Amino acid sequence: MAILRLRRIPSVGAHRPPGTSWALTRGALHAIAPDPAAPGPLRGLAQEAGFHLQARHVVPLGSASVALELLLTALESPPRSQVILPAIADPWVLQAVQAAGLRATPVEVAPDTLHLDPAALAAAAGPTTVAVLVAHTAGVACDLDALGACCARLGLPMIELFGMAVGARWRCRPVGAIGRAGVAALDCGQLTPFGGALVASDDGALVAAVRAALSNHSLPAARQVAGKVARGHMRSLLAHPSAFGLLHRALAHPARSEDTGAGPVLLHPAQAEAIRNALAQLEPHLDGCRERAAQLRYALPATAWRQAVPDGALPAWSQLLVRSHDPTGCAEAALAAGVQLRTGVLTDLSQGACPVAAQAAAECIALPCHRGLRDKDVESISTAVAGWLA
Repeated sequence: MAILRLRRIPSVGAHRPPGTSWALTRGALHAIAPDPAAPGPLRGLAQEAGFHLQARHVVPLGSASVALELLLTALESPPRSQVILPAIADPWVLQAVQAAGLRATPVEVAPDTLHLDPAALAAAAGPTTVAVLVAHTAGVACDLDALGACCARLGLPMIELFGMAVGARWRCRPVGAIGRAGVAALDCGQLTPFGGALVASDDGALVAAVRAALSNHSLPAARQVAGKVARGHMRSLLAHPSAFGLLHRALAHPARSEDTGAGPVLLHPAQAEAIRNALAQLEPHLDGCRERAAQLRYALPATAWRQAVPDGALPAWSQLLVRSHDPTGCAEAALAAGVQLRTGVLTDLSQGACPVAAQAAAECIALPCHRGLRDKDVESISTAVAGWLA
């Protein structure tokens, strides 16, 4: 019974399937002594990810910001051309656009889904616009029919940001390569706590340009990878509520689930093998997350705001967003009840120029929504936040 009293509910979970330690070891051994008869972890990951994403070409990288920068550079656009992106997105996306020598224009999001608003996209596009970025916020797939049709009318390539949505589907097809290309920061969602990024596309010429830009880079240092792996193991440990209960007082800020995008250009074989291992067992993990998300969404007050799911979308539910009239007070009250929430989970890249995005960034909190929850945990979460939701 003592372990139950120590049980606390962490804000994030991490997908760490059985065999991960052995997968990391296999990848590390291959990096030391490559086997010419084997495809290798990087090539094996590209094949596995291509199968799961239904993409002809997948390139594993070590950094999401570098992946997006290389992808935008491969479009061969004039300097200072405009790239449209949703006002709700990760800060590294803005940095990657600027690093590619392009000009980022954040536009308004829809208030129900927090996805890029097609009407705002059409109004912001101009003669210098060269690409449109769409983000599958919180693991919920965008309405790619509406956004794709808008991009087609404007003659612009659509690039998906799907780090939170690896495993999500739009009309039965996995997101990521439905547009011209896609970029995933793998630390953002449910896939792996060990870092890395993916570029997915059916455009062979575009992917060839990305691969050519990687030819002069070397693998990251073993010490750097070891530190990332150690942090990933800690995050996986804290993803279980009982372990988090034992350690949450000693660790004021548990390992973050969001990749900043910074990191080495290339992916280490040890990380690649761990990601391939996770991909092979991703669907059972996501099924558990979806079950918990459905329970929690139903348990919340009927009047509480929930992120809408477009018709035709199957979310990955990397996090469950709700709004609170006092996010800080809600988080403190929940923590006193043994539930850790996450505030400040959304970033308004428009810096207040887009009112809907600014309000969402100020009010949204992320509820625990991962496979390690029990039925009693779902009840505890809904009870802890019931009086604080907008």
